[in-house]
Amino acid sequence: MRDQWLIQIKVNAFKVYSINIDFLNKSYKEKNMYLRNKQNGDLVEVLDITVMLDPCRGELPGRYHAGEELQEPTSFSKTTLVFPSGEALPRCWVDPKYMESKS
Repeated sequence: MRDQWLIQIKVNAFKVYSINIDFLNKSYKEKNMYLRNKQNGDLVEVLDITVMLDPCRGELPGRYHAGEELQEPTSFSKTTLVFPSGEALPRCWVDPKYMESKS
């Protein structure tokens, strides 16, 4: 049996974001995901998707995708990032206690 996760996040009634993570092939490392920095509007390439999905990690590694040259990797706070459409990140990615308030 393959160790694989399919994560679907329903942001609103019209959009569902799916991320298929294959832990045997590590194919998720080869996928590019971009978020937008709320402060300056620039795109940020997420360098480690597993850190982005972990609600216990407040920062994630990424690099700005602006200009013609490849930017140096840096750390970004999850609170300053949104989807390119402007929608906030799902609560299960940023709040480690999101399940406690559901009951």
